[in-house]
Amino acid sequence: MTHPARQDRKAKSGWAWLPFGLALVLLLLCCAGTPVAVVVYVMRLEPPEKTIVGTWQIDRPASHYNPLVQKWPDDVTLEFRKDGTYATTLGGPAQKGTYAVTGKAGDTLKLTLTPEGRPMQPSDWFVDVRSKDRLYVAHPTLSGFEMTRVPGAE
Repeated sequence: MTHPARQDRKAKSGWAWLPFGLALVLLLLCCAGTPVAVVVYVMRLEPPEKTIVGTWQIDRPASHYNPLVQKWPDDVTLEFRKDGTYATTLGGPAQKGTYAVTGKAGDTLKLTLTPEGRPMQPSDWFVDVRSKDRLYVAHPTLSGFEMTRVPGAE
């Protein structure tokens, strides 16, 4: 027969490893997780200036909060080209012009768009690169809207 004090000590010693086990698990997660997190961060996107190059279309369901977007035609696109030019369609012939990155904060670009052959003044737009296939576009006087990359378009 075991002495009652010994039984009590055995019961307590069964839980004694718990803090050390938790510390070991946390250490392993940190050691393994940090390199993985760094790789994911580094490889997540190319610079936003390069990511925006391509053809984008309005994502009407994701832009449900903007009543103006809901009135636009279905074929609204915006194309940013490598050479600093852009073309946009809004239910008619393409409107062309040039764009320049005039500011950057993380993955958000401030673009100055200058329309070609029109009396309009250059305007500033903000483009937040959400992923390689998703943008949030905003103009200071308009509510923003979501855009997705047109599959297969360059």
